Amino acid sequence: MVKIWVHVIWSTEYQQGVLYDGLRKKLFPYMREYCAIRGIEIDCIGGHVDHIHCLFKYSSFKDLERNVDDIKRDSALWINKHGLVGGDDKFKWDRNFIGVSIGQSSVDVLREYIRCQDWVHGRKSFREEVEEVRGKYGWDELGIRN
Repeated sequence: MVKIWVHVIWSTEYQQGVLYDGLRKKLFPYMREYCAIRGIEIDCIGGHVDHIHCLFKYSSFKDLERNVDDIKRDSALWINKHGLVGGDDKFKWDRNFIGVSIGQSSVDVLREYIRCQDWVHGRKSFREEVEEVRGKYGWDELGIRN
């Protein structure tokens, strides 16, 4: 038996602040449904105007990159199909993402952090958040664009 928690973060293309509150309230249930249909165990989802946090539970070996890419591709198609982001350009997610394993004892704290993204980002930017992740996990370069 395998039980692995993975915290995944990804941003909108060029970290554009287009994920307004009303869109997130529609998008997150859609993403949950998408994952449920495809057998992707998503425990918690949240975010702010320019990025998403997801807590995934893997109970068997699965391809994390493929699952994240599928969620990003399908949700971007859904946003564009319903015209949920204005402007002439199509909505896109950034091609990169961050994925880190989370110990069982940290799951409840992470769930609360994900749920409180509006509060968190009233105090620090996404860039500052990424820098904290870099420091915490010892990564020199995560591939997140400025």
